[in-house]
Amino acid sequence: MTSKAGRSFKDYKQELLEDVEVKQAYDALQKSYDIAKMIYNARTEANLTQEQLAKRIGTRQANISRAEKGSSNITVATLSKIAEATGYELVISMQPTGKASNKSRNLAQA
Repeated sequence: MTSKAGRSFKDYKQELLEDVEVKQAYDALQKSYDIAKMIYNARTEANLTQEQLAKRIGTRQANISRAEKGSSNITVATLSKIAEATGYELVISMQPTGKASNKSRNLAQA
């Protein structure tokens, strides 16, 4: 897609991400969007509507919609319910970053 100014969205996004503050804000939101995408994918692969999933986990359709948009602070308990209702198991892990690369142990068993 090209804008009226002749720039593609990809180019415009890249230009914006060159700003350190914009990049930090973008990166901070990425995990929320990743979770939202996982929720959407699990639901659609289970052939469930938002309403059906909401009923299975005891919430409202609007809450599922917000979770799939990444615009809610979803709890681990709710993520676990969604996973179970869609035939998945919720697995949470922490991976070492470059700063913590010498930490390779299982934190759950520490």
